[in-house]
Amino acid sequence: MRSQGSWLVPFTRDLVKQFLAIAHQTHLQLQQQKVYDSTYPFEEPAKVLQRLFNSVISDRTGTKVTLGYFLGNQLFRCYFKMNNHRMCKMVFDTLAKSSITESSLGKADRVTFEYYQARYELHNFHFRQARELLLRCLDTCHANALQQKRYLLD
Repeated sequence: MRSQGSWLVPFTRDLVKQFLAIAHQTHLQLQQQKVYDSTYPFEEPAKVLQRLFNSVISDRTGTKVTLGYFLGNQLFRCYFKMNNHRMCKMVFDTLAKSSITESSLGKADRVTFEYYQARYELHNFHFRQARELLLRCLDTCHANALQQKRYLLD
């Protein structure tokens, strides 16, 4: 028998993915129209995701804990699209202080987190650390995920 809140995690994941897909489509349309600030569509999703992220991380029951890294990864996606790298530091610090263990994470969330961590390190000119993280991502990627491996190599 499923617990009452067991539908919450998949529902939230799907909702966030749809939310960001709309922002991404708007971003692409603004780029095609050659609008100067095409990062605007990610500002509101980032604000909403930040509130949701803080709520999930502060949850003491543990039912939503697996969402922490997923939401953090989506925040990284928004912040990198907006070229707002300093906000990433806050998310990294929050996740480091959380009680979420890496063993409780799925492979996708773990690899995505390390990918954004590597991008952050590149932005801060820590090339050796970025290289190690990217190589670990490449090694951890599923063998059939060729598209993801190509994305890491580009």
